[in-house]
Amino acid sequence: MRDLARERLDLRVLLPVGSPSGPYEITVRDLDGGFSRTVTAKARVSAGETSLQAKLDLTEAPRGPLRFGVRRPGTDWAWIDVRVL
Repeated sequence: MRDLARERLDLRVLLPVGSPSGPYEITVRDLDGGFSRTVTAKARVSAGETSLQAKLDLTEAPRGPLRFGVRRPGTDWAWIDVRVL
């Protein structure tokens, strides 16, 4: 489980090998659906690595476990568990 600070974050997200460049959505949600933040960012491929930069405001996120999702618009979310400290 990854830890995230309860603040305004400037994230660099590494995407799986072979991910294409272009628009992506990033979301952070609590487990009961009461909190959700979603942003969009453009991924770029450089030296065989696909990554994106995104600003995400978690100042109002509840402390504890949340889900972090990434997807290309129109596709299914890829989720990981995170914890806000």
